[in-house]
Amino acid sequence: MVKKLICINSGKQDNKITYQGYSTITPKSVIISSGFIFYPGDELSFSCSQDGYKTETIYDSPQQDKSYTFLLNLVDGFYITGAATAYQQLNANVLMHHTPNEVNQQYNPDLYELYIPVMTGDEGFNIVELAGNTAITYGPDTDFQMVINSRPDEPQLPFQRGSYKENASPFTVTEQGMYHVAIYTYTKKVVVVPVHWGMIGAATPNGWAS
Repeated sequence: MVKKLICINSGKQDNKITYQGYSTITPKSVIISSGFIFYPGDELSFSCSQDGYKTETIYDSPQQDKSYTFLLNLVDGFYITGAATAYQQLNANVLMHHTPNEVNQQYNPDLYELYIPVMTGDEGFNIVELAGNTAITYGPDTDFQMVINSRPDEPQLPFQRGSYKENASPFTVTEQGMYHVAIYTYTKKVVVVPVHWGMIGAATPNGWAS
């Protein structure tokens, strides 16, 4: 279950999710590193410090064994999250951006990209589409695979390419480093390409040559 909460003045530290414990039979709710623990009769609320905003009750008596995700100040779009990245929850820093077509540099509303550091491991990352209070998690489809012998107009190093689908299985990488992740929503295709940065110029050993 997902609830998106918007507070324009997000820099205020008093903008927060809080809980109220009303049960007299069981202990009051507590906060742990992985989230909230709810007990019967508890209520979860969102409060915003700016004038004109009021405390909003999000859920009365949250249900046992149900996941609740709260998204603060996030716009609709595609995000990258996962244990292999710096962000295990949706965050504005991992919002994928529209990118022009590389061939003609024309704007394409279906093409998104993000450069992001990724670690190795089975946890990997997922692409999450946020639309209002709905969040859809995407993972690799069966044709997503490593490309070794690429064409001349493709990256000249091993990279991964294929389809994505609604799936909690993660995308994974074989080497830790910076990656260029791009999706084309029209065909539901995704590429994951390792990025190697370099510098050229008069102040480098080989000048502008390489």
